[in-house]
Amino acid sequence: MRRIMGVFGVAALALGGAAQAQDIDPGGDADTHIQPAAPRPPKPIERKKLDEAVAKVFAEADTNHDGLLTLDEFNANIAARKAVAIRDRFDRIDTDRNQQLSLAEFTAWQLSLGTLALSDQQGGTQVAEALPVHLGKDREAEVLEHLIRPVSATTIVECNTDYDAGCSLAELTEYEHKDFDAGDLNHDGWLTYDEVNLLEETWGRRAAGGPGAPGGEPRGPGGGRHGGMGGGMGGGRGESGE
Repeated sequence: MRRIMGVFGVAALALGGAAQAQDIDPGGDADTHIQPAAPRPPKPIERKKLDEAVAKVFAEADTNHDGLLTLDEFNANIAARKAVAIRDRFDRIDTDRNQQLSLAEFTAWQLSLGTLALSDQQGGTQVAEALPVHLGKDREAEVLEHLIRPVSATTIVECNTDYDAGCSLAELTEYEHKDFDAGDLNHDGWLTYDEVNLLEETWGRRAAGGPGAPGGEPRGPGGGRHGGMGGGMGGGRGESGE
């Protein structure tokens, strides 16, 4: 009987210790719970990251891979994008896939537009006269997309500083440094939280037509070139990990 009671006693002590351990943190304070660590702020952006992004944009725009962006090359690129958009719309209307549009198919498509069916301003795929910049979905990619001026006819003409056949990668890189260098107030080659926030304010004024607006390219509704950015970057150069 003593042996049985001893076993129950040990079990009770073990259960009590486990229950007590749940209410004590490693620091020894009773009845406290361990709080999850706060997420680290995003890293600041180094200038070389912008250069790498510009090189990617240049490679996508240089369709003949000759190391120059020309107006003819750009116009052909935009024309090809428009052709794809037109073909996609045709395929949506041509429901029987016979490569012909009947009145019934056209009528069905128009009716699917609702009130737009009676308007000449019908919705559809919009092909901008500039090549889109897609770098990724993380915070750094988002900021870089706002820093880079999309390749357009204006971009090619303005960055071609030696007035030769087209814009080289070196010329485009120098051209794309404008916003980064303007935001890098201490000229250390990094954009930090405060510097990015100041850039966003500048972009917002340009979009609203306020101070500093003349000469600026159209920006998105959130103050950035392609739309709102949402949130700051945070952190200093010491957290870059590089």
